[in-house]
Amino acid sequence: MGASAVVTEGRDLLPELSQLVATIAKVPPPYTGKEHLYNELGLESVQALSLLLSLEERFGVSLDDQSFVKCTTLASLAELVRQAQGPEPRP
Repeated sequence: MGASAVVTEGRDLLPELSQLVATIAKVPPPYTGKEHLYNELGLESVQALSLLLSLEERFGVSLDDQSFVKCTTLASLAELVRQAQGPEPRP
């Protein structure tokens, strides 16, 4: 699944994730989803913690710290959130 195709609850997560990262890292979008959060966008450890808490609050999920640390792109974060939300209900 491509970065732009990460969809949960019928919506693409990348725009929301981009906005969160832009607010926290102070690096304006647009993002492709492939940028490295730390090397390219300059996210620091305190900002990463803020991002983790913001993701949990915004999407109503509990994210595993170790899994979160392994996510280095917006696309991988979107996938982690999607997995934490569980399967979409079938119509």
